[in-house]
Amino acid sequence: NGGVWVECDCNITSGESMIRQFLWGQRFTRTYFNYTSNCFWLPDTFGYSAAIPQIMKGCGVDYFLTQKISWSQFNQFPFNTFRWRGIDGSEVIAHFPPENSYNAHLNPGQMLAGQDHTKYYKLVDHAYSIRISEIMSGSLDVVARVGHLLVPDEDFADQLPDMTLMPIGAAQWTKCKYGLFFYPHLEGAIFIMEIDGGTNPNTSGVSGYTVYQLDPPQLEEVEVADGLLSFKLPDKSRAAEDGKIDGYRVTITCSDGKKTVYYPKIVIAGQTVKLKTSRLNKGDHKDDEDPLSYTVTVCEYIKDKNRYLFGPESNPDDMDSLLEEMGAVEGEITASIYWPSKDDLDLHCVTPDGGHIYYSNKSAGGGELDVDMQVQGDRDSGVENIYFASPAPGEYQFYIVNYTDRTEGDTGCRIRIKVGNQILVDETVSMGGRSKTYKLTYGGQGQEQNVEVLEGN
Repeated sequence: NGGVWVECDCNITSGESMIRQFLWGQRFTRTYFNYTSNCFWLPDTFGYSAAIPQIMKGCGVDYFLTQKISWSQFNQFPFNTFRWRGIDGSEVIAHFPPENSYNAHLNPGQMLAGQDHTKYYKLVDHAYSIRISEIMSGSLDVVARVGHLLVPDEDFADQLPDMTLMPIGAAQWTKCKYGLFFYPHLEGAIFIMEIDGGTNPNTSGVSGYTVYQLDPPQLEEVEVADGLLSFKLPDKSRAAEDGKIDGYRVTITCSDGKKTVYYPKIVIAGQTVKLKTSRLNKGDHKDDEDPLSYTVTVCEYIKDKNRYLFGPESNPDDMDSLLEEMGAVEGEITASIYWPSKDDLDLHCVTPDGGHIYYSNKSAGGGELDVDMQVQGDRDSGVENIYFASPAPGEYQFYIVNYTDRTEGDTGCRIRIKVGNQILVDETVSMGGRSKTYKLTYGGQGQEQNVEVLEGN
């Protein structure tokens, strides 16, 4: 039901050329399928002439489907389904699949994602207006991740019954019990599109909402004495003072590798916490070894039904915090990469049996690529992760490819390769194309492991 002969270019071709596309396409469907297509199916073409609605209507085509406009790195298009009016006034119904992909699969994960991305607007038949309000500047000198929380006033629905709020900009967001939650990010402007349907009794221009900036909490120095780990929780932020933060996530990492996470409620903000170190380490430390050390990070959280939404973390390890957010799995062999840009970097692994793990073949040789980010450049940073739960002995070759370069200059990428709890590689490489290759010779659990760096391709 594509309407045209091929998925055609719509930028440099003439109007006659496009009309011939419909002529040949419709002739084909009538000849071989005995129907005339009513849909212009164009998922994978960049750029759209303003004359397309006029040409479509002249060819008897009323519906248009594409995907590319919804892939903007900076300004997300506010609608999934809308009327597209051409330069002569002709109108067609346009639709962007809410899964944000024309390669989506019919599975629960992608269907739920599509449901989350679907945007509906109730615009009545009045003269409506759109206002754009900036809540974070793209030129702000941000040195740490920040989040935002937009909370409508309690009487928002009564005062502004015909007002819809739509985030646009670079940050990812989700609806929560308090309003709109913007995930922590480093850069990029955030705007709120206020769509006024024209029937609101409040004409004062009051937006009807409050925006809170969620900063990394300040955590005082951690002390260890007499078998106790002590630290003071942060004081309440402005959002917490107004009852919009439910508590803190405290992450304690011991130098022996044990990680402990707990979730104190906001009522104990500002208080000193003391925990027994015996519960925070593995318990196999020997007296003649270096003393154990502990790092503590904290972030605010909102508990929204069956999920937690986390604000920015104090002194985070960006790599580990993002891997945790993405649900990365650790195995006997784990290779991870992290990069602070919108580039699409891809982690590859060639397994001992000749298998190749990468974005297009996520499982081979007993390993799996379980985190694959920045395909569309919709975050400020990315991670990828390959793990082997029960690896076979042999040679494993890891390397990185900059598949889509969206930034000026080379991107710095951190790569870490672990066997068990032993870190064999942890370094940053410059990524302009393809990295050097890291050849891991794995001899089995408990054996001495070796990594050789192979320069070039």
